[in-house]
Amino acid sequence: MLLVFIVIPIDGNSAGPPSYLPDGTHPRIWLTSEVVAGLKAKKAAAKPEWTALQNRLDVFFINYDTSHQTAFDSNYAMYSWPGGSGYVGSGFYEAIVSAGLAYHTLKGPNYGTVSATADDIKAAQYAAWAFSLMDRLINKYSAGEEKDGVEFIRLSDNKSSQMVTFNADEALAAHANGFVYTTNGNQAYKSGYAARALAMIVPIFYDWFYNDPLMTTELKTTLYKMMYRHIDWYNAVRSEYNNGVLINGVRYHEDNFGKDANGNSVPGACTGINNCNVPKPESYKAYGYGNPGGVGRIGSNFYEPYVGLVMMNAVAAYGDAPQVDADRYLDYAKSLWTQHKAVLSNPTGFKGGDSLEGLGYNSDWHELLYGVLALNTATGLDTWTGFDFPKEFVKNYIHNTDPTLTYQMYRSSIHTPQNSAYWLHPVADSLNTFSHILRNHYQSSDESKQLQHFLNTAKLSPRAHYWENFLFRNNAAATKDFASEPLSYRSEGTGIVTTRSTWNLLSTDAVTAQVVLGGVFNVDHQAQNQGALLINRGQDQLLSRLMGTNKLGDETSYGQNSIIFADGGADGYGLITRQSRDSGMTSGTPTSATPVTPLIDRFVESGTFMYVSADVSNVFKGVNNYKLASLFRRSVLHLRPGVFVVYDVTRSDPVNSSALTNKNKKAWITHFEADPVIDQGGRNISATVGASKIFIKGLYPAGGTYTTTNQTASANPSFASAFYRVKYNPPVTQEFDQFLHVIEATGKSQETMTKTVSIDVSTNNMRGAYIADDKNLANNWVALFTADPNGALVNSEVKYLIPAEAGYSDPYGRAPKKIIVDLLPSTDYTLIGPKGKLDFPGDTSSRGKNASQEYTLKPGAFPNEGRVYPTSSQGVIFIDNLTWTGK
Repeated sequence: MLLVFIVIPIDGNSAGPPSYLPDGTHPRIWLTSEVVAGLKAKKAAAKPEWTALQNRLDVFFINYDTSHQTAFDSNYAMYSWPGGSGYVGSGFYEAIVSAGLAYHTLKGPNYGTVSATADDIKAAQYAAWAFSLMDRLINKYSAGEEKDGVEFIRLSDNKSSQMVTFNADEALAAHANGFVYTTNGNQAYKSGYAARALAMIVPIFYDWFYNDPLMTTELKTTLYKMMYRHIDWYNAVRSEYNNGVLINGVRYHEDNFGKDANGNSVPGACTGINNCNVPKPESYKAYGYGNPGGVGRIGSNFYEPYVGLVMMNAVAAYGDAPQVDADRYLDYAKSLWTQHKAVLSNPTGFKGGDSLEGLGYNSDWHELLYGVLALNTATGLDTWTGFDFPKEFVKNYIHNTDPTLTYQMYRSSIHTPQNSAYWLHPVADSLNTFSHILRNHYQSSDESKQLQHFLNTAKLSPRAHYWENFLFRNNAAATKDFASEPLSYRSEGTGIVTTRSTWNLLSTDAVTAQVVLGGVFNVDHQAQNQGALLINRGQDQLLSRLMGTNKLGDETSYGQNSIIFADGGADGYGLITRQSRDSGMTSGTPTSATPVTPLIDRFVESGTFMYVSADVSNVFKGVNNYKLASLFRRSVLHLRPGVFVVYDVTRSDPVNSSALTNKNKKAWITHFEADPVIDQGGRNISATVGASKIFIKGLYPAGGTYTTTNQTASANPSFASAFYRVKYNPPVTQEFDQFLHVIEATGKSQETMTKTVSIDVSTNNMRGAYIADDKNLANNWVALFTADPNGALVNSEVKYLIPAEAGYSDPYGRAPKKIIVDLLPSTDYTLIGPKGKLDFPGDTSSRGKNASQEYTLKPGAFPNEGRVYPTSSQGVIFIDNLTWTGK
């Protein structure tokens, strides 16, 4: 037989004969013969995952009255089946997938024959129920007079009982014919948000029940046309499959809506976002597309489920649809995978395995991987070699969980935080998917074993589905603890760094922290948190962040431990890193699909300390697109176990923010889950939370004012019973500002902070802190940073004096540990130590507590004057405790 392949473009992609074809038998989405055999083995062994799934089906589905119409009512409860559709149809999704898994687990070789077993009969019950439900869904979620299933993808986030359209004429015709339509212009209409749930039912149902006698040729045709329509609708492509809505013999297309200045209808006049009258055909694409170039918002939970859906639709329908179309859509699916693999592996993308939408949303990476896994199981295409993102995801997730594996450190945007059990704890449905993929495709990796250990020991969110536990979990899989893990982790793409004092999971005094130093992405739930710092001790959140009582409360800049520019100005303030929540897509919205070049340019992990530094000023834009900052370099130094030195070099933008009220006024913001004690004159803050205490010492500038605000009424009680914001404003309002703070996380029994003072630098080119632990002299530290207003690296002689105050000097002549940053990279510097009595180890007469220690750091190698130290590639010198003998 001669096969002729015709090349037809779709959305800029060319099609042809794919190298791997999903032309085998069904099922081909996830359920390989080995996987089905494993499910049958779980049933035979009466594994609890099987028992739980079957109980859910028996109680909620088989005994459910299928005429119960409230299943189609508007109901936003998470996974609320029965009695509600669930969030964008998630209840229906759970129902179909659960029934399909039970069907394949029970069905044997005698299914549908006179020799059918009890299991076969039960499988047939599940199948009949699933077909009945799908028939009702098609009838309900089609628009107009055809069974087009467009509402499976058009169903919006918050209009689950209404069909929303741009086309006013379509809405009028629909109302006249008894349909419920609205033209409220809500952006969720064109979000394609239901790709994650209701639309994803279609390929799974089609594939898993393909060979059942109830699957007629007519139904197959209806379903594959629906699947292709969902793709074309999302892409705003008119096609044989996506050909408007037929009402009373007239077809209405969404791109035919709009009025010109004279009130005349103008095709293509609506942007698809805010109903403006400027023709922009590309904006009829779903919300997951972020710019006119048609590049998706990679990393957005609006987009990733759609990409997974495309892959599942393409492989499910292959073999029944016309060959030319089947090849075209499969090629499109593969092109999306190629694009994603590149971005998820790129340091300017999402290399590191992170999500800017927080660990609750996780950008719905697992929904993307549903499709990638389907592409693999259906075609045999190797989608895993050279793709490290699943392994990096595991590392990132584990590092971003608190020391007791109970809470997620980084949540970025909680979004609907009132469901605290769901959002606070690690979310198992994402993790189950990654566990299955790692276990089967990265078998020898440490990450596969570490994730299984995490699943076995962490306190997981109750969100996990019964079907996911049954299909993807294997509690008997090999495990490995985290003892060999580094104490910090940097996600290169998003610029989020976590650090901890220990991996001892039994330690209640283990300290973890996180700092956000990333760039601008165009995703929906990225919080305005650039520069933000969080610190935990055990489960006590010492340096916390505002969790609002509504879904917006936690996404504002003032809810973060960062710096506010143009503080209190009437023009708006804060760091706007994505669309404004109040005004929709503003003219100032960044539209790049990937972040700017990674901002972290200095990162060191030594085991003894962690140091990271980045300039994040490029993400500081006000709500009117004013550029607020021309410089904001935040440097964080973690001196283990629990001391942090935070140094900020800032400059208000002198040009772009010139029209702003309070353009030069800056605020250094911190948040506490307890009423803090403020010492204005000494620039000290302390707060006790649970069994822990936090101290903050301001070393530079001197003076200034503190303002404490009780935010308890604005905070969600699910997260904290009390919540306070402390705002520090420096004494002088000026264009350039620098801030030096030392933070200590310790036990609540410690009455005062470890002695901390500013270092006197006579050459005025560096600024530093001296931390003196008189209980453990080996933990005495000196930290020095550039004092240049623009943050320039130091390449001149530095003279500094460790103060001779009581209790500070080591009576044994040992110099404190030193970490000196902001130096030229890979360059020799000479450190010249104290002179005088300290030169003579046998003479202790002048080595008491009043012995000052003056040091000189000199660029170049001068071995006859002192000790020569080359800086690292990051411009850092670290010197451990030394006993000085003149050099």
